[in-house]
Amino acid sequence: MSGHAANSCGSPFPPPLPEAPPPPNMKLVAGEGKVDIYWDNSSEAFIDPVTGQPDFEGYKIYKAKITQENQNVGIKQLLELIAQYDRVDSIGYDTDIDAIRLEIPETIDGHAYQYRFTNDNLLDGWQYAFAVTAFDTGDPVNNLESLESSALLNTGRVIPGPQADNEKRKVTVFPNPYKASSLWDGRGDDGIQERSRLIYFANLPDICTIRIYTLAGDLVDTIEHDSRTYNGADINWYAQYAPGEKAFSGGIHGWDLVTKSDQALATGMYLFAVEDKASGETSRGKFVVIK
Repeated sequence: MSGHAANSCGSPFPPPLPEAPPPPNMKLVAGEGKVDIYWDNSSEAFIDPVTGQPDFEGYKIYKAKITQENQNVGIKQLLELIAQYDRVDSIGYDTDIDAIRLEIPETIDGHAYQYRFTNDNLLDGWQYAFAVTAFDTGDPVNNLESLESSALLNTGRVIPGPQADNEKRKVTVFPNPYKASSLWDGRGDDGIQERSRLIYFANLPDICTIRIYTLAGDLVDTIEHDSRTYNGADINWYAQYAPGEKAFSGGIHGWDLVTKSDQALATGMYLFAVEDKASGETSRGKFVVIK
């Protein structure tokens, strides 16, 4: 006698359970005050295990702004629905998935993406998280609600900012002046941690060297920037408060206000010079630190 219990149809295996479509492959592209969210149509090929038929219905887009006040809260609790697009088929909201479909798929890093959604009016230098989920039609006949993939399966972090500058805009620093206890600084049990401060150099060339000086001309620090590979790994802030992969715009570079001698930067005015490695031109400016 078989050790498997048969179901009502005589099969030794339990019937399949409903499943949500898998999330699409997503790519975040940071820009000045915005993020372009790309994703592919891989979710649309999903076959429902119960009906044996495709039942993809649409996509939902989620966003979270990660700040000093909430950065210790789980991403799942911070994500909020900002947009939803589904097929025009009298199921759901009929918000028309074609509204975000690209006429010609865009290939980024060798992968083709069929959809794009732009979220603008964002703050440069702040950390955001985005996710795209896929959901199905549900099964009204069997009283089954629509199922949705988990937003945590493809959540990505991104830092908006100017892209690498090819128009020779003036290199800037923000915030300027920098004031201690900036909202995005990290906090320790005893207040600000010196290695968790953060300012940005912006409008940077593709590949450049940033040099920071005192008013007396003493070299404070040297930073090498490459827009193609920059990932924030050279300072502690990103590892502690923005772990994992992050999308940067290419035209900004974060600095923790720690000198090349491993000393915390003191209150005062500082000068900087940014040398464009391609043209040899140098952009100069100044910024103020107030502690």
